[in-house]
Amino acid sequence: MIADEYYNYRAQLKGTDLQDPTNELGFIKIKLQQHSTTDITSDSFDPNPYLEALLPIACPFLAEFRVSIMPAKYAQTKFASRTGRYRHITTRIAELPSEAGKQIKESPLANDQNENKKIQNSLKQAFLHSQTSSTLQIIKFCTERCYKSTVKDGQLKILLPAKTNADNLVNKIDSFQYHFVYNSIKTIYADAYAQVKDEWKQTMPKVLHKRICSALDSLLPEETSSVLKKTYLMIIERESSVKMSEWFLPT
Repeated sequence: MIADEYYNYRAQLKGTDLQDPTNELGFIKIKLQQHSTTDITSDSFDPNPYLEALLPIACPFLAEFRVSIMPAKYAQTKFASRTGRYRHITTRIAELPSEAGKQIKESPLANDQNENKKIQNSLKQAFLHSQTSSTLQIIKFCTERCYKSTVKDGQLKILLPAKTNADNLVNKIDSFQYHFVYNSIKTIYADAYAQVKDEWKQTMPKVLHKRICSALDSLLPEETSSVLKKTYLMIIERESSVKMSEWFLPT
């Protein structure tokens, strides 16, 4: 066996100069020529296929070294073995290029923003996990009711008046030309929508904030810490704002 002969060769040269790689490769080449059925020339000599048999002799602690440099996520899994080898299985779908991955690589700023959002969500979940069940019910109740009440106020104070004014302008059109009527209606409702959108963005967040403050003042005891109350306010206002945006600008 080549490995055994190489071990004996190293033992015979113990104490001599073993740092010359030419002697090592020369010995391996001679032994491969003796054990190989094909002619091995200097140009075609490739010892790589035989390294698996030679490495344990040249490096007795190879298995421990492999274990020490093994990725931590594989060290305690079924893919690892005592020799330090592990199987890394990549699914076919993971090998396919994804547009999301390309966008993240192309825009580091978007990647940082996503990371910040993940951190904020983790902090929020950790904070909510430390609260009592009654407090969580108050947060959920305020989020749902303040969002729906604010949307209802916006409908009555902004959407319906704007729609009524737009309908009145449309009813005043007295032309019978198709293109003129079509363009006029399109312009009237587009202007009304733009006006409603601007007024909604300027007015409704303030209304929502006021409603949430009133709800928390009514439902929480007076000795509640101002820091806690402000944190509740931020959580409720954020979730309610998202729901309002989804309602007003559905995707």
